[in-house]
Amino acid sequence: MRRYHPTHMAVCFDTKSPTFRHHMSADYKAARPPIDIELVEQIPYIHRLVTALGIPLLRIEGAEADDIIGTLAHRAVEQGHHVVISTGDKDMMQLVNDCVILEDSFTGKVTDTQAVIEKFGINPNQMIDFLTLMGDASDGIKGVPGIGKKTAKDLLVEYGDIDNMLKHIGFIKGRGAKA
Repeated sequence: MRRYHPTHMAVCFDTKSPTFRHHMSADYKAARPPIDIELVEQIPYIHRLVTALGIPLLRIEGAEADDIIGTLAHRAVEQGHHVVISTGDKDMMQLVNDCVILEDSFTGKVTDTQAVIEKFGINPNQMIDFLTLMGDASDGIKGVPGIGKKTAKDLLVEYGDIDNMLKHIGFIKGRGAKA
C-alpha cells in the first residue's frame, strides 16, 4: 500500500468448496500436502485484520482466489486502471500486460511483460498454453507426454498457440510431433 498508493484494493481468499477444476479432474491439486495447521489457525485473524482495515475481503464458493483476482484485474484494465497483483504464483503471469504487473509480496520482485519473456521465453498471454503443454505438477495437471518446458516454449515461439499448432500438426518435428 505504501509503494503504490492504490485507489482500489481487495484481498481474495480460496474457500474449502471444490471448483469446476476439481470436477474436471480428480488429480487437480490432489498431490498437494495439507495446509500447515499453524497457517490455518492464522486465517481468521488475517480476515479480521483485512476487514478492520476497510479492505474488501472476497471469497466465492466454487471459485479460487486466482479466478476472482483475474476477473477483477480484467475489469479494472477495461476501466482504464493499472493493476498490481501481489502474488508469487506463476499461474498469474498469464494476466501480465502493459497495465498489469505482479509483485511477490515476500521478495518484492516485480514481474512485468519483459520479466515473463526473460524467464520463460514466451509472452504472458501464452502462459495458459505453456502450462497446458508441459503440465503443472503443483496443480496436478499432466500436460502432453514428452513435452517439457523447452519444447513447449519452442512450439509456442514457432506457432503462437495450441490452436495454430493443431492446424499445422503435420509440420511439427521432433518431440512435439511425437506428442
